[in-house]
Amino acid sequence: MKEFNPTLNYTFVAHCIRWISKGKLLKYPEITIEDPHTYITPDGILEWTDTDPEFPRNWAKRYKIYVTIIITVSTFVCAFNTSALTGVLSYIEDAFQVNTYVSSLSVSLALFGYGLGPMIAGPMSEVPSIGRNGVYIPLLVIFAILQVPLALSHNIQTLLVLRFVSALCLSPMLSVAGATLGDMFRGPALAYSLGIWGSLSAVGPSAGPLVGSAIVRAGTWRWSVWIILIISLTLLLIILFFLPETSHEKLLRHKSARLRARHPTQTIMAPSDLAVLSLKRLATIYLVRPFEMLVREPIAMVLSLYLAFVYSLMFLSFAAVPYSFQVTYHWSKLVSTIPVTGMFVGVCVGLCIHIWWINNRYLPQEAKLGGAPPPEIYMFHACLGGPIVPISLLWFGWTSYPSIHWIVPVIGFSNIGFAVFCFFQSIMSYLTNAYPTTAASAIAANTFMRCVMASAFPIFTPIMYERLGVHWGSAVPAFAGILLLPTPFLIKKYGRWLRASSNTHSKDEENTPSSDYITATAESGSARSEYMNAPSSKYRAATAGSSEIVFSKIDQETFSDTQSHDTVILK
Repeated sequence: MKEFNPTLNYTFVAHCIRWISKGKLLKYPEITIEDPHTYITPDGILEWTDTDPEFPRNWAKRYKIYVTIIITVSTFVCAFNTSALTGVLSYIEDAFQVNTYVSSLSVSLALFGYGLGPMIAGPMSEVPSIGRNGVYIPLLVIFAILQVPLALSHNIQTLLVLRFVSALCLSPMLSVAGATLGDMFRGPALAYSLGIWGSLSAVGPSAGPLVGSAIVRAGTWRWSVWIILIISLTLLLIILFFLPETSHEKLLRHKSARLRARHPTQTIMAPSDLAVLSLKRLATIYLVRPFEMLVREPIAMVLSLYLAFVYSLMFLSFAAVPYSFQVTYHWSKLVSTIPVTGMFVGVCVGLCIHIWWINNRYLPQEAKLGGAPPPEIYMFHACLGGPIVPISLLWFGWTSYPSIHWIVPVIGFSNIGFAVFCFFQSIMSYLTNAYPTTAASAIAANTFMRCVMASAFPIFTPIMYERLGVHWGSAVPAFAGILLLPTPFLIKKYGRWLRASSNTHSKDEENTPSSDYITATAESGSARSEYMNAPSSKYRAATAGSSEIVFSKIDQETFSDTQSHDTVILK
């Protein structure tokens, strides 16, 4: 197979150079209808093949790796932004003469923006004329612009509003990024890439307090925002020059247009050219159906609540850990934020266990069954991380005494990072596999619930720890973790039975023609790809029995038969 360079063909800068030069520079590779990698159905529908070098899944490994690095770093920057101001809240309070609870809204509103943003960015990224980069680039530009008035804010109202709006714009880096990985990888490679991506998503927030506290010592709190601006502009340049478009449908549209230009007498169309789904329809799927899932599906509701609670513990730590080390060990504001980075160690341990699990549990089970194992296999991570939550909180809280070395509570607290990683991998994977045709809704609702719950923790955590103290302040969320502890074990044992009695699961079974079903998940669920074997489709993949080539935009007649689906699957 001829190697294809996506950087020279599918990046924003490459498109601009091609447009300015009127196609004389950076020409697309020559393709014809006789090309062995090009398949057109008798109806004139262009489809991907498993040997097509332009298909993102067939790109060279090094291109996939550097795209993964860009996406992972982008997600880290997005996660870092959520907590970037937590280390300078006291300086914001002095600058604007407000109390701790008002300044904490700068973190809470950003989290709320991250919860609401995927509901908007997700549908946009699924429209073939927009694609992934059509969401990343414009919103990142707006985010960078908003950092200027944010850094120059002269009142708290301006700061809070801009934090919320800028978070809305940056949220695709958390949501659509997972779909970009799903566009390129499948099978174990996808599991590995999502594990690495998810680990940096969990680590990002822990870096905010330390960096903010360090910056403010050399300048003012405003430099925390200027640093974000510098990072976002650097990231924007990298994306413009090096991040290729990966949306299967958008790339297929480009290819069909090139073939029509080469063969003007031929009728050649991409599946999405038959009937483009409206943004209104997609928005309805992402805005209404997620909440229907929470009401109709007890498993989705309970798991979303559990993950929201564990995720919120990270933001509890940004107030609890500095407070504890300042009160107990009399550390300075800067030094007291350093223990928060202990979560990074826990996340790294979780990633190592995840890789071990793929090789020693998942792959052998898949080989034994001759297909994907039942979704309950993903509860392994949650069962492992569940007991860690109350243990780590009680360990941290009840070892925070001047007579006990400071490393002891730090070790206890670092396990929170391990638990966060375990629950992310477990619950996201479970939802996408247990409810394949409604997974996007389940994950979108999960994202919204997670960010809304987390947005409350920076507000009440200082009050709780001031009134209850470090010991009992840590015990309260630990007791909540104990109450939720049986959840993953019960779902692992009874999940299949609960899904069998579910209306949503029944529809999934009706609409799934075979067991060859592979899902590629996005972290927030606002963008995902689904791949299904379609043996009887008039638009089926031409490549012998490939169960991984699918299109999520089809003709209106087929779409009308899939009104209960979150994403339209080739049938």
